[in-house]
Amino acid sequence: MATGVAFVGYFTPIRALLVDVVSLDAHPLALFWIGFFTLFTYLNAGWLRHQVCLHMCPYARFQSAMFDANTLIVSYDAARGEPRRHHAQKGVEAARTGDCIDCELCVQVCPTGIDIRDGLQYECIGCAACIDACDSVMARINKPLGLIRYTTERALAGKMPRFWRPQLFAYAAALLAMVVLLIGFLNSRVPLDVDIARDRQALFESTAEGRLINYYNVTLRNQDGQTHRYAVSATGLPGLRLGGWTLSR
Repeated sequence: MATGVAFVGYFTPIRALLVDVVSLDAHPLALFWIGFFTLFTYLNAGWLRHQVCLHMCPYARFQSAMFDANTLIVSYDAARGEPRRHHAQKGVEAARTGDCIDCELCVQVCPTGIDIRDGLQYECIGCAACIDACDSVMARINKPLGLIRYTTERALAGKMPRFWRPQLFAYAAALLAMVVLLIGFLNSRVPLDVDIARDRQALFESTAEGRLINYYNVTLRNQDGQTHRYAVSATGLPGLRLGGWTLSR
């Protein structure tokens, strides 16, 4: 419900919204969207859970398209960890095995339920929970940390990773362009929101002089941090003029 109220609060004054929700006096559309996001927040975070990451979240799909052999990713060092050994093995057998004791803590803490030891998978969201879990085990068995760590495919293959590469320059240029556009839009933004709607409760009126009176609701929202004064005028029709105003906040 907090998610729904916070979302609707982007489009209407949230302090008044909270009062209206508690008193059940909120607009039906506001109540609909609060209920909508309350329901789907529960479904996604409380019921579907990791299924959202597997089938709905586009993060992994976008990221996988940007990966190459020099990208820093969460990886399992198979050369060091294999063949896996059980923590009960000792002596000569343990000396011929890798550092991985097959405790599967990395699998248990993974929010998407994958085994990072099987290699990079699109379900991985890069949360690094498996790194923390594995490091805690390595510390207890007196082995070097980093069996699962942030590294590159080239580094795992024993090659020197390259930092400066064409993809990096392309991504940096795209990011810089977006930042410049954002700054330009913010600087050119007019901090005023104007909404003009015909008053549906009152039809036009005719005066004795033959003039027509129409009623409109004009809403001005100052989106700046400073106080401003605004002048309102109307043009476009011969003899058009503004009549009386009824102000409200």
